[in-house]
This record gives sequence, C-alpha cells and structure tokens, in this order.
Amino acid sequence: MFFFAAVLLGLSFAIGAVKGFLPWQAPDANAFTNYHSPWNAVRIAKGALWALLLWRLFGRLGSAGCDVWRLFARGMVVGLAGTVMVILWERFAFPGLFNFADVYRVTGPFAQMHTGGADIETYLTVAAPFLVLLLFETRRWSDRLAGTVLLLGATYGVMVTFSARWLRGLRGRAGSRPPGGTAGIEKRACANFAFPARRRSGRPRGVTIAVAVRSSRGRSRRIACPGCRLT
Repeated sequence: MFFFAAVLLGLSFAIGAVKGFLPWQAPDANAFTNYHSPWNAVRIAKGALWALLLWRLFGRLGSAGCDVWRLFARGMVVGLAGTVMVILWERFAFPGLFNFADVYRVTGPFAQMHTGGADIETYLTVAAPFLVLLLFETRRWSDRLAGTVLLLGATYGVMVTFSARWLRGLRGRAGSRPPGGTAGIEKRACANFAFPARRRSGRPRGVTIAVAVRSSRGRSRRIACPGCRLT
C-alpha cells in the first residue's frame, strides 16, 4: 500500500514538473534567475527527487542491518542544532536576542524564505520530536542537559518566527488565539513544550508533541511593519 501511494505521489510530481516546462523554452541567460521561468520546475522537482533517493537509501541500509532510523534521528537533531545556532546569530546581529517588540521574522539557513513561506517553522516543529525521542532514550545526564538546552533553543526559534499557526502546532493544539495575541501564544507554547503535561491528579504523564505538517504558504505573509495583523 505504501509503495503504491509512493508511486502515485512520484507520478504526480513528474506530471507537475513536465507541465511546468510547457511551453518548452530553450535555456538562456535568464532561465535560472527567476521564479517565472519554466525551468523553475526543476528546482521544485528537486525536493521530491531527494526524498525519493533518501527513501531508497533507507531501504538499502535497512536491509544491510543498519539502524537507519536512529541515524536519521541524530541527523535531524544535528540539523536542528545548526538551525538554532543560525537563528541565535541572526537575532543577535539584527533586532537583538530579547527584543520581542520588533517584528523582525527570522529566516535561518533557509535561503528560499526571501520570498516568505513557512520553511523554517516547518523544520523546527518536525525536528523537535526526534530530539525528544533521543532525550527519552539517553541515560547520560550530560546528553539530557544538552538536549534540554537545544529544546529550549528550538522553542525560542519557533517563537521568533512570529507565526501563530506554527506556535499552535508546536504546542500540539490548534485552537483559537489566547488572550494577549501572539505574545500569549508564545508564553503558552514555551511552557507547554518545555515542561511535562500533567493529569488531573497532578502526576506527570510526559511531554506530548504533535507535529503539524500542513502548509501555510498560501495564507502567511512576512511582517514588515508594526501594527500589521499576524497570520
């Protein structure tokens, strides 16, 4: 069933890439310089191609007896650490680490965000559960301390994207905005993500994380002026 679904997904990407090429134009000096060129279909199809190659690589390594998923989790955590470091540098260099009055939205290492989008918050919310998984599995206090610091850094990274939708995804709850607007969402998301949830009896039940993997590209926009409505 999964193979059939993957084939259908690959066919849909292939058809979309071919359709993007039409009408056919020979490559020239401007073929790869703008998003309106038919050759931009190659850039879009590249992501699907990388995912397909990674899937095949997983299959080969798994059949050879490698613990592929643990290696993948570690790789996601390394990428998360790098992204958090770039976010901290960007915030320090421009608005300031704790200047939340400025609506500067970080882009991190994602160059394609110069036109907006939800790439950085998507990666942060998808990579965070891998970090939590490794935190639960490790027994070394030094690893747990480093992982907790990185988890707080990832929470900070999502907060400074100023995306209310993805803050709700990080919190694991897609409800209405709390009192206080985005600032209220930031406080609640940080508190719920960094500390264990509790039962009604008061006993901890562990950290619960839900990953929202839906695109908000169509409705989100970059905040460029004070007083603009957050989406």
